[in-house]
Amino acid sequence: MNIDQKIQAIQALMKKKNIDTYYVSTRDDHNSEFIHPYFRCIEYLTGFTGSNAHLIITDKECRFYTDGRYTIQAKKELKDTCIQIIEDENFLQYLKTRKHIGLDGKKVTKSFVDEIGSVTSIDFISEIWNDRPDFPMVPIFILDEKYAGKSFEEKREEVLKRCKSNIHLLTNLDDIAWLLNCRGYDATSNPVFLSYLLLNSNQTVLYIKKDKIKDDSYFKNHHIQIKDYLEIYKDIKQIQEPVTVDENQVNYELISKIKHPVFQTNPSELIKACKNKIEIENIRQCQILDCAALTKFIYWLKTNVRTKTITEYDAVKKLHDFRKVLPGYIEVNYGSICAYNENGAMMHYQPSKDHSSILKPEGSFLVDSGGQYLNGTTDITRTFSLGKVSDEFKKDFTTVLKSHIQLSKTKFLYGCSGIQLDILARQPIWNEDLDYQCGTGHGLGFCLNVHEGPHGIRWYKTDTRKEDTILEEGMVVTNEPGIYKENQYGIRIENDMVVQKGNKNMYGQFMYFETLSYVPIDLDCIDLSLLDKSEIEWLNQYHHKTYQLLSPYLNKEEKEWLKEYTKKLA
Repeated sequence: MNIDQKIQAIQALMKKKNIDTYYVSTRDDHNSEFIHPYFRCIEYLTGFTGSNAHLIITDKECRFYTDGRYTIQAKKELKDTCIQIIEDENFLQYLKTRKHIGLDGKKVTKSFVDEIGSVTSIDFISEIWNDRPDFPMVPIFILDEKYAGKSFEEKREEVLKRCKSNIHLLTNLDDIAWLLNCRGYDATSNPVFLSYLLLNSNQTVLYIKKDKIKDDSYFKNHHIQIKDYLEIYKDIKQIQEPVTVDENQVNYELISKIKHPVFQTNPSELIKACKNKIEIENIRQCQILDCAALTKFIYWLKTNVRTKTITEYDAVKKLHDFRKVLPGYIEVNYGSICAYNENGAMMHYQPSKDHSSILKPEGSFLVDSGGQYLNGTTDITRTFSLGKVSDEFKKDFTTVLKSHIQLSKTKFLYGCSGIQLDILARQPIWNEDLDYQCGTGHGLGFCLNVHEGPHGIRWYKTDTRKEDTILEEGMVVTNEPGIYKENQYGIRIENDMVVQKGNKNMYGQFMYFETLSYVPIDLDCIDLSLLDKSEIEWLNQYHHKTYQLLSPYLNKEEKEWLKEYTKKLA
């Protein structure tokens, strides 16, 4: 079936069940952002490959909603189909106007259903998806405490202490992986595994496909009982006592079976976000090696683009080659974004073997990538020239650099959140009457989710995020302002940072960001006349440290190039 035929098949099933509206999301049964192909219902129905979208099928039409990161991409991927891309309307507001709504109750949360009203939980997609990918069955592995910094027992005790009841149900895959000190391969880019976890004062039960555990000695030693993945739906109905659950995370079908739910944000969310000292030291070491790999890649591409035929897809593979030889490497943390010229304007553009631009010794190249390692997770973006770039590009690049520097070097009093700091990064770009339709920064996990909550940096409050979360010591967050001009180019400069305590005095506890990522910033793209003295000083110090940290891991030619590439600016 083609896309239009799939939509028609869903509409036919809707008519049989007297449902006039069917809602589909990009989430799995655990409310994950990055999901295994088995759960990619919107991609199957529409061909859209992004990580955030909402599809509303009615008896007469099919409406598609996404955010600013994916608008340009969606227009390309949904072209010549019956699907309408809606840009100027909130999907929830439209959904609330519909009468008989159907959806898969495992793919939405209770809080989502509460907002739209009465629904019928029904899975139409499984009825038509005949060539669905297999459910993932790759075995999980144990993350050594020398990386995690805390034992399972320490984490379990800390979580249960903060729960409002004696029983706690966890369904978030990264929370489960963090708590158990285990990792897996069940979600694209994030080293998690499909499971549920039930905790009480006497018992820990892990619900997982049993074939995914090849050696159960770790679980026996820590008194963790193993049960089949789907048994949670039966067991949860038998519990008579109150159960602590996060209504913004647990799926609607599962939470509906709990007799006495107690609603509370998962305590593990905040604990996990504040990295311990061992994790932070591991991250520092991880970042140096990962940044060296990215720097090797930049040198390789700049050196070879004039003499060899290289596509964006070739660049993705080459970058992977530099990373996969690093100690502790697990996988890339998402499909690397390697975008030439106008493709960079699509924030989450990913080339494929069949759809990939050929690079030329001119214009700009944006690479947003990172890795998952036993000792950390990285997420770094650099935009650089492959040859001559326009004066307009240089002005925009320098504006983005000013934004990046402004957030990097800020000090703030404890109690500030990302909402209060976002304008520091956005102001130089707003001064040019420009904006980037996404957040400035997101939390970053430790050998876990590349997008980790609860904290983030953006200027407006959303229903599903918690940008007003106080920035605590040990939180890792990205700094990634950008400018994107459709059909021209995209510019983004991204580093990872960790929140640290500064001086404390009569005014309170001051905080600052420690930069973790050190990859050179392309001097050929900068209009030096637009930088003030303090910004030039920041850039010189940054490049001095970049050379110090990375040069031991480079060969002679790379080292000579980096020395010139990070030279001091007057």
